[in-house]
Amino acid sequence: MTLKLISKSKLKGGVVVFLLGVCSFSLLSATVLHAGEIDLTTVGSSGTVNGAVFLQYDPDHSMGTGVIDSFLRIQNNGVEQGYNTDGRPLEFDEGSVWTRALLLSDIPILNKGGTDYREFILDINQNGNNIFSLDELRIALGSTGDLLGYSSIFASSIYDLDETEDSYIKMDYSLNAGSGSGDIIVCVPDSLFIGGDYVYLYSKFGVTYGADAGFEEWAVGTNGSVIPEPATIMLLGLGSLMLVRRKGNPT
Repeated sequence: MTLKLISKSKLKGGVVVFLLGVCSFSLLSATVLHAGEIDLTTVGSSGTVNGAVFLQYDPDHSMGTGVIDSFLRIQNNGVEQGYNTDGRPLEFDEGSVWTRALLLSDIPILNKGGTDYREFILDINQNGNNIFSLDELRIALGSTGDLLGYSSIFASSIYDLDETEDSYIKMDYSLNAGSGSGDIIVCVPDSLFIGGDYVYLYSKFGVTYGADAGFEEWAVGTNGSVIPEPATIMLLGLGSLMLVRRKGNPT
C-alpha cells in the first residue's frame, strides 16, 4: 500500500526548499506503507518504503549540476543503473566526472518527530519521457571509498527499496521540466547507518517506465534547515491522505 500526501504549499530559501516535514511519522496515523507503486507524480506527493521517506518537491531555483554537490551521475537510454565510488573503471552507466566516494560524516543528520534521518537529493533530467521510474535503490557501507563490484558491495545492504516486496517510485519530469528542477528527496533512518565510514548508493531507473537518455544525479541534503517543525506543518495543512493499492501491471 502507498500513502500519498498532497500539498500545494511552497517554502522558499536554501537548497532544500520543500520537504513539509514528511520525515515526521508522528503526523501520520496510517503508516502501513510497504510495496508496489509510490506515485510521486503530483507536486508535494510522498510515500514511505521500508522506513525511508520519498518526497517530490517543487524548488523555485535550479538544483542541478553546479548547485548541488553530486556524488553520482547515471545516464543511459531505457534502463540505467550505477553506484558511487572512487574506484575505476566504473561498472555500469555512471559518469566518471560526477561519480565519487561519499563519507557518512558528509551526510547531515536531520531530526523530525524524534527520528534522525540522513537526507539525499535526486535530481532528475529527461529528454522526452516525462514519466519514468526509480526501480531499485540500495545503500551499503564500506571501510574505504574505492570499492568495486556491485555484488560484493551490496551483498549486505543497510537499505533496500525491494527488501519486503517489489516496489518502485513513479516520477514525472514535467512537473518541473528543466535541468535541476524536478527533484526527489529521500530521507533514510540514521539508525541504519552502522558498519562503515563510506556510503555506497546504487540505483536503477527505467525498468517500469523507461528513461530516455537524460541523466540522473544524487547529492546529499543540507541539514533540512528550512523544513518546518510538525506544529507548523499542521497549520499549513497536509491535504488528503490517499491509500492506493497496486493491482496488476502498471499502466
